[in-house]
Amino acid sequence: MRINFAHIPIRSTDGRTYSAAIFDAKSNEDTNQAHIALAYELAAAARNALDLRIDAVAVVFSKNGQNRSVGDRLVVDYLSKAPMPRWTHYLDV
Repeated sequence: MRINFAHIPIRSTDGRTYSAAIFDAKSNEDTNQAHIALAYELAAAARNALDLRIDAVAVVFSKNGQNRSVGDRLVVDYLSKAPMPRWTHYLDV
């Protein structure tokens, strides 16, 4: 299965820049904990496969016709205010 994701810099409110990964994925178990676990699992796979620095993660998916994002607060807050970035990479899992 191919998972698309965006690997982008995000500036926090304290001025630091973090490397974030936003994955186009949804856990089979529809809970926040399962989605967060999936995000971290995919981040580990991306780090290993593509040698990327990833400081913060989130998964994005559609639920009941609405886009949802679950993950680290930095990324979720970013996604609530900015347009969804384009996919920059993919993982085959």
